[in-house]
Amino acid sequence: PASLFQEIHSYIKGSQLALSRALGCLSREEYLKLPAKMAPAFQGLSAKESMEDLPGNKRGTRDLVYDLFEVYEDLRRKLNAYDLSDVIFNLWSRLEKYPM
Repeated sequence: PASLFQEIHSYIKGSQLALSRALGCLSREEYLKLPAKMAPAFQGLSAKESMEDLPGNKRGTRDLVYDLFEVYEDLRRKLNAYDLSDVIFNLWSRLEKYPM
């Protein structure tokens, strides 16, 4: 559970790239294609591989992590809750829109 939490809040929702996205998180493909040196805990796709060319079992464990992230996000929304990454994204978005 701790590795999953870290993966979500360090890469899927907490990376600089995620902050630049309209929804505040990486797409599945962006996450799957993160370099292994950047996010070494789970296996993803190499830069040469395409999601369309690979069967589900070849996408690596990051695909499962992203599935669990989507479950987490659905539950969080149903509970009308937010997490630290949501707060940071909200602040970041406001600062981008209204610089000091």
